Amino acid sequence: MLSTLLSQHYAVDFIFELIKDKRNSRFIEAIEDQLNHGQTIAMALKPYLPHAYRSYFDGLIQVLPLDATLTQCDALIQTKKKQRQFWIKHTLPSIGLLLICLIGILLFRSFGIPMIQSLADSFHQSLSWITPLDHALLGLTIGLMLILCIVAIIAILLVIPKGLLGLMRIAHRLSSHHLLVQLVSVDFSVYFNLCLKAGLSTIDTLQLLSSIHRSIVAPLANALLSRLEKGDGFHVALSVSGLDDTLIKFLTLSEYSGKAALALDAYGQVTTMTIARKSTRMAKIIQILCYGCIGVLIICIYQVLFLPMNIIANM
Repeated sequence: MLSTLLSQHYAVDFIFELIKDKRNSRFIEAIEDQLNHGQTIAMALKPYLPHAYRSYFDGLIQVLPLDATLTQCDALIQTKKKQRQFWIKHTLPSIGLLLICLIGILLFRSFGIPMIQSLADSFHQSLSWITPLDHALLGLTIGLMLILCIVAIIAILLVIPKGLLGLMRIAHRLSSHHLLVQLVSVDFSVYFNLCLKAGLSTIDTLQLLSSIHRSIVAPLANALLSRLEKGDGFHVALSVSGLDDTLIKFLTLSEYSGKAALALDAYGQVTTMTIARKSTRMAKIIQILCYGCIGVLIICIYQVLFLPMNIIANM
């Protein structure tokens, strides 16, 4: 609401009077007190913004007016929220299935296989397949544990900008259109586009992006600035940055057309759809593998249930 009212050029005093209620009156009074002492509205408001806004706010307020800064902060947060909900929706079920498979295999190896062996011994029967089955399940257990450990490590690195940058560069060596590369590239293109639309030069844009804390764009911008300071051209700096090759092509073409904002908008729309498609396909593959593991467990359990009858039939 605040950004909307500010964009309509209402007086700050009127806006605060309009939005003041029992919940926010203390904060508004504190902001008004700072304004009376000569503080700017942006700096007076900043300590009372939601924590998620602050990393975006510091950078964007340098190039955008307060109302546009708040609007863009909200748009970026909503985008991040949608991305997080998308990944939760598509990855948590798969991770849950992996955990169920792992627990099921561990329980079967701990109780099911000894029970089968004990039952066979009581009928003086030898089961030649029980040892290979146990070894196969042990290998599957180790594999599932490794997958879950890798997922946990990646999840931790994804929330650390420098860790995410390292993962992106590793992924870029595997494929310049890797899902992780595209995710980071879309983020970078959004920030870069905002600054270009505000009229900043490329150097000023990178310097601003390098000041945005707790974001992947900061180490990326620093790496690009370092290359430019060494005398490399912008295209050369981009080519070794680990960013998506498609984004680099869009940026290179925009240098000749003079329509960088349109190019970045197009890249964001196309790549976002590509990311959604790849993520959905990956989630389906993981789910199919998990269902396969669960199917193997069910077959093993049925073998246990029908084992006495099979032993009696073979006597």
